[in-house]
Amino acid sequence: MTTQAVSTTRSGLSKTTIAAYGMTGLVAFAMFSSAIAKFAGVPQVVDPLQRSHLGNFVTPIAVIEFTCAALFAIPKTSSLGTLLVTGYFGGAVVAHLAANDVAGVVPALVLGALAWGANYLRNRQMFGSL
Repeated sequence: MTTQAVSTTRSGLSKTTIAAYGMTGLVAFAMFSSAIAKFAGVPQVVDPLQRSHLGNFVTPIAVIEFTCAALFAIPKTSSLGTLLVTGYFGGAVVAHLAANDVAGVVPALVLGALAWGANYLRNRQMFGSL
């Protein structure tokens, strides 16, 4: 019988679990913050949507973003949330490109990659069939 040592911290959580929680928290925080800023009408968040002719859809976009973030953050729905977050960030990339805001593409790509990394660390069985 062989055993593998799992590196744990003082709290008893593995480093992988802490990394997964950290990545999940970062993505969820960014999305919840962005959704709240859209609901509040913060100009730095709403103006790019105006420039890409999506200004009439700020509230529905915020609702979608908030819902995707919630599904991603909840452990039982995290795999579905990851898929939805990926679609959301794909749309964000297109919206930034349509607004001629190339710099806005990078955060969407990074957050999408972090979402998949967190999902991999939390739900490795999902990747077994790929």
